Amino acid sequence: MQVLGFIERAKKSGAKVEVGGERVRLGGELSGGHYTTPCVLTDVDDGAEAARDEIFGSVACVFPFDDEEEVIRRANDTPFGLAGKRKATSTCLLHFFHHFFNRWRVYS
Repeated sequence: MQVLGFIERAKKSGAKVEVGGERVRLGGELSGGHYTTPCVLTDVDDGAEAARDEIFGSVACVFPFDDEEEVIRRANDTPFGLAGKRKATSTCLLHFFHHFFNRWRVYS
């Protein structure tokens, strides 16, 4: 199963599974599917496969950051960019993020 492969390779490269990431087996009509519990990874290196590739499963990588410039640099350093959510107390800060994310659709 591809999603489990991503999770296993992430763990081998030093990432930590905080929650989830196990295979789920369902019965009945859904018995032939490939399902996992939602997974949260931390300690993921920016260059790691889990950080760089699109994982079409319920896997989230959580990255700490020091400032907004670091967030923008890291978010724009990817060939992909699906969507992200940014919560801020300032409308000005939200406009700042919307302007500088090149490949992302950012929701507030």
